[in-house]
Amino acid sequence: MRITTSVLAGILLAVMTGASAEPLTNSRAPIEAEFQSDVAVCKELGKAEMPACLKEATAKKKASYADVWKKRDPATQTRVYYGDLNTNKPKIEKDYQADIAFCKELDKSGSATCQREALQRKKLALKSVMTAPKVPNAACATCGAITHVKEVDKPGQGSLVGQIGGGVVGGVLGHQVGGGSGKTVATIVGAVGGAIAGNEIEKRVKTNKYYEVGFKLNNGDEKTITFDSDSHGFRIGDKIKFENNQLIRQ
Repeated sequence: MRITTSVLAGILLAVMTGASAEPLTNSRAPIEAEFQSDVAVCKELGKAEMPACLKEATAKKKASYADVWKKRDPATQTRVYYGDLNTNKPKIEKDYQADIAFCKELDKSGSATCQREALQRKKLALKSVMTAPKVPNAACATCGAITHVKEVDKPGQGSLVGQIGGGVVGGVLGHQVGGGSGKTVATIVGAVGGAIAGNEIEKRVKTNKYYEVGFKLNNGDEKTITFDSDSHGFRIGDKIKFENNQLIRQ
């Protein structure tokens, strides 16, 4: 069976990429950093090549924003605030403006939906602090509320079997290119690359999931606790008590 370089590249891409469930605004910094890096490279090119390079960099940035938007998990977008309106209003506004800045990077349709969702989150945040008890139960330092709930991939461990299997595939691929001593070198390089790919693919197959629940206590401490399944039943905003390393719903 012949294995082409495009097939191997596709396998590697599938291994190395995956959706993540994070707040939209958390993605802005790495996307913008990558864009600035691309722009710096473009500026080192000649005048003839620079416009096309900058256009490509901008398109890449737009595609990154669109991909994050497409993969968003609405459950991770909700924010929890503590205290009264005067204390939280500047923070709520700052978070809202950060959301809007992200929305502006999307196409017209996505931007409109994004801005509606951002405004709805802002209104809910204002309502939550306006209707909160004026005197919080500060006496209960171990009491608090759930701030986020998300599913997390736990990478598996590759084994020698995966490395050997990948090495065989890589060796076959490498042997198909080059000639004479060049073919030998290509086979060795292919085997090494195949071993890496095989090991990564096996890790991917063995990937497990766990469920992370984050919460903030009345004393200001922020903590997380993990569960093996999604049957824990906790939701964002739930009132809890944290005792003996266990979450208790109030």
